Amino acid sequence: MKKMSSFIVLLAVFLLVGFVDSPQITDLYETAVFSVSPNNAEAEEVFAPQDTPSHYSSLEMYLERKDQVGDYIVETYREYEIYKDTNGTITKKVPTSNYNYLRYYKN
Repeated sequence: MKKMSSFIVLLAVFLLVGFVDSPQITDLYETAVFSVSPNNAEAEEVFAPQDTPSHYSSLEMYLERKDQVGDYIVETYREYEIYKDTNGTITKKVPTSNYNYLRYYKN
């Protein structure tokens, strides 16, 4: 009986995920504008075009410093949030609080 109830719950979860991910549901989330003309009392649904972003951001690691600690060389990298316009030109560079450290043995 436990196997059957587990199977039914799992099947219900799969059906729910399939329903939520279906194209009919995602169409409901599109931007719609309703307009009413003065001569006609019916509402007309007009879909607004999706705006193309004028810029985008990415996360990149940059070398901050290189130190020698004993027999090792330690490189410190810091993560930056890079904002670029549509031409690929960097418009803003914001440092984050994330660091990565690489340690190399010096011969």
